[in-house]
Amino acid sequence: MCRSITTRERKTYCAAVNISVIIFFFNEAGTLKKVFGRALRMVQNAEMFRSYEIILVNDGSVDSSLEIAMEIAKEYPETVHLVTHKKNKGIGEALKSGYKHATLEYICAVPADNQFTVEQLLDIHPFSNEEFISFYRVSNQVYSPYRNLLSKLNKWFNQIMLRMDMKDVNWIKVYRKDQLDRIKIDLSTSIVESEICAKLHRLGCRPLEIPSTYENRVYGISTAGNFESLKRVITETVDLYHTVSRFRPEQSDTKGFK
Repeated sequence: MCRSITTRERKTYCAAVNISVIIFFFNEAGTLKKVFGRALRMVQNAEMFRSYEIILVNDGSVDSSLEIAMEIAKEYPETVHLVTHKKNKGIGEALKSGYKHATLEYICAVPADNQFTVEQLLDIHPFSNEEFISFYRVSNQVYSPYRNLLSKLNKWFNQIMLRMDMKDVNWIKVYRKDQLDRIKIDLSTSIVESEICAKLHRLGCRPLEIPSTYENRVYGISTAGNFESLKRVITETVDLYHTVSRFRPEQSDTKGFK
């Protein structure tokens, strides 16, 4: 079962948080510096963050995003770690690269498109190995009817086929590093977050859900939610089902990244 975090819990911090913030991007030159700046100020100024690192994952950008990221990494060498893919591999591989290089106790990956306001991470609090944090978008009004339909079908699939009831499996998560170390991530597509959540669910972990605002994109073009993606979505969903079906909690002592 999942539950929402109460206002009291969001304001109660029994311990400091050591966090790895992953910012992944593909052709986000117009927003990358802004998102990084907001993330840096947040972790520097909030007392709840005892230690932190920011990992920039460039997924084969062909605009000036990589140059911007290199400048950031040069300016903040003790805080920033840059990971780059020579070619675009997609969101799944970008997330896996970020998770692989994260070193601190809590791990969160956010896109560089500024649609998630990073200051919302101030709503998190320390949690156990039997929990993880899942932000959910309070409105999908910025989505097209087609993408809204895909979201509803995805939620239905998670509930019926994976027995996982979550409000928004495709939005921002905060995991513990040792949770990710307990599972082997097999998929490399955009559905990788569903794989992680489903496997954690089988390990007895429950999501703590926090409402989240969802900002309109102000730079670049989203490639998600078009009709050409339907075949890929179907294929990925079948792969997800087989991958999760084969997962056995008693075999979860392997590292998640090979």
